[in-house]
Amino acid sequence: IPVYNSVIASIDDQILSLNEKSRLITQSSELSIDFYNTELKTKNNSIQDLITRLGQIKSQSNTHIALANERIVLAERAKNEAVLRYNQALQALNTNNFQSARDNLQRSRTKYNESLSFQESKELREQSDTLLFDLGNSISKSENEVIVREVRQLKTEAKNAYYQGNFERAENLLTQAQSRWATTNVEPDTEITNLLSLVGTALSMKTGRVISTSAPLYPEMSQILSLAKQYFDQGKELIAKGDR
Repeated sequence: IPVYNSVIASIDDQILSLNEKSRLITQSSELSIDFYNTELKTKNNSIQDLITRLGQIKSQSNTHIALANERIVLAERAKNEAVLRYNQALQALNTNNFQSARDNLQRSRTKYNESLSFQESKELREQSDTLLFDLGNSISKSENEVIVREVRQLKTEAKNAYYQGNFERAENLLTQAQSRWATTNVEPDTEITNLLSLVGTALSMKTGRVISTSAPLYPEMSQILSLAKQYFDQGKELIAKGDR
């Protein structure tokens, strides 16, 4: 805008100067002999053509100034919305509404980029990058802290269900814990993986418990189960004696 205003001011000065020259030429033509009239008219026409071209440049400059002012308005409007969305993300974070916080953070980033596309500003670009980066980290950190607590509770409930023999409930709880953990963590939780393996084994043992006497593995299975019962009874007796 300052460049175009400078151009327009220069054009106005040149047009005034050229008009004065044209006036002088016209006066000279009236006083000169006919021999010079044609040459003077030619020069005066050239001056008028130059004035016309300068007027066109001035008009184009005014058009560019109007466009620039329009882009400034659009940039400011987008920046204001970006600030609004940033504040909404901050409010959502303060109430642990992490999904809303992330959504508004993304909207804020989009609007900042839109503002910068209309009017580049190194200061605004650096400032917005820092603000959005810090807020994004805060959202992830706060959400992860909540998820860690939730996952710990789910694992505790799953263990209790497992020890009570409610393997289906234990599996459901661990699946919930696994899903919640993946929200903010790339690497899987080792404890959840191990517990799921235990529960999976328990569930597989719980199904298909009937084996016919004609099955090839029946003798071996019967012997193993007999030993298992024997060891279980021995262990039960030792616990009763206090030999844990």
